Amino acid sequence: MFRLFFILCIFLQPSVLATLESSHTNAFAQERQPPRIEGSEISKYLERQKGNHLPDPTNERIASSDVLTTSLLDRNIAYQAHVNRTLVYDRHDVFPPFELVSFSYESAELDRDPDRPVIFLFNGGPGSSAIWLHLTALGPEKLSVDLLQAAETGFEYTQAPNPGFLIDVADLVFVDPVGTGLSRPIENGDEAAFKGLRVDVRSMCRFAETWLEANQRTNAPVYLAGASYGSLRIAGMSTHSQCRKLRKQIRGLIFLSGLLDLTARSPSSANSHIGLFPTSAALAWDLGLIDTTKWNADLKTFLDRAKSLALSEIAPALFEDFTNTSCLAVERQTRVLSFLEMAGDLESAAQMRYLLGGIRNFIRNNRPLCQYDGRFDCGGHGHYLPSIGLPEFALKLERVLEDQLAQTMGYELDRDAYKAFRRGEFVYNWSMWFSSSRHSGLGTNMASVLHRSWTNHYMAQQRSGANPRRLKLMVASGSYDLITPFFAMELALRNAGFPGSDLEIKTYSGGHMFYLDEKTGHQLAADIRSFVSSEDDAPTPP
Repeated sequence: MFRLFFILCIFLQPSVLATLESSHTNAFAQERQPPRIEGSEISKYLERQKGNHLPDPTNERIASSDVLTTSLLDRNIAYQAHVNRTLVYDRHDVFPPFELVSFSYESAELDRDPDRPVIFLFNGGPGSSAIWLHLTALGPEKLSVDLLQAAETGFEYTQAPNPGFLIDVADLVFVDPVGTGLSRPIENGDEAAFKGLRVDVRSMCRFAETWLEANQRTNAPVYLAGASYGSLRIAGMSTHSQCRKLRKQIRGLIFLSGLLDLTARSPSSANSHIGLFPTSAALAWDLGLIDTTKWNADLKTFLDRAKSLALSEIAPALFEDFTNTSCLAVERQTRVLSFLEMAGDLESAAQMRYLLGGIRNFIRNNRPLCQYDGRFDCGGHGHYLPSIGLPEFALKLERVLEDQLAQTMGYELDRDAYKAFRRGEFVYNWSMWFSSSRHSGLGTNMASVLHRSWTNHYMAQQRSGANPRRLKLMVASGSYDLITPFFAMELALRNAGFPGSDLEIKTYSGGHMFYLDEKTGHQLAADIRSFVSSEDDAPTPP
């Protein structure tokens, strides 16, 4: 006993404990703990805490177009295009100072409402610039790709003026976060300091607030649009404790191929099986395994039934798996198989989770389907679109962006410095922590954080006598997306407490980048236009 006590005393020395504690630091902990200061640095640190020697954040337009016009909804609209360079500092040194280069489109009409909405748009990654949403979805010109044709004949795109350009309802700011595009740390700052959800969110909040203040738009309604990882970013921007000024202006969030509960990516999670089932059903439909005449060729009705089965049959069966394999469990499996018309092809498994795995293997027919779009075979990579490697596609988009900037505003894009798509070391070890109280092994459940934060915000507004507004949420997803399954996002928001009536759910035929298709991209823009234009007649808590 004495020997055991002696060993414990050695290994639990304060120095050892300190080493163990420091090895578990992350973006969240790093933000809460002030930097260590010594001696002559104390006065300098105190001055910095007061913000006395920090340069004022600035937003300058390094290039602008003449007044341009576009025809939307049978009327001509005047606007200007700008390249913006925004300098951002943080008074608590959570992140080093940085310059962010964004591309904005702002109304130039004489009767422009100074309080018209502003939409900040982010792509995902992490490590992606906004070039994808800018050039293939919601900018003034749209590059479209027919993926069905690309799978057969190779990659080709068409380029044309975009009826989905949203300048008629809002000013648009396409944001390249630090480390992407031309956005970089300054004053010898290290971009590795931005590698984490919480610090990423805080830095983008500071950028948005600086942009709004510099452009006299502090009364404008703000909408945040985020694709893929960008959905986590915009959820955080609307809830971060240091984003209070921005939150007062936020009216809605637009999630594009989003995922807020990262447990839906874990094969061992029940949420993963439940969230993936409707996507499996969509793939079975597309591959001709379903008699569509039974559903009047209506995919939406079929997928609604798939979502209902996921909740009424699959969810309870997954929890029953841990206790028994009763006749009820077999009946549930039989109903799932009958729905997919596979009752004669697959035998009931001992547990629902194994049966679902068998269903997905049957649909795949042992082929490595694209995670970005399950309709296609991407070979051994399993992540890229058919015949379109994302780095290759990014280079094509860079050339188009370079031409657009040169033609519209005489701005020469530095292609060597511009980074459309960062992988490898930049995203390695990226922290997905945001709130320790809502954290799992994979990252923070941002749906839960979002609901709790906005419910508290709404109640506080009520107590203060203000007229609170509810947070508007739009979820747009591709039906064949295996990276961010469309039902997983809806499931996360409902599990967090958002009622279905508060969610605008849109599912489109396509994969992770469903907006690449010309018709689908135009429909997405029309739905966002309606979402931003709608008014809250009866504000209710989120």
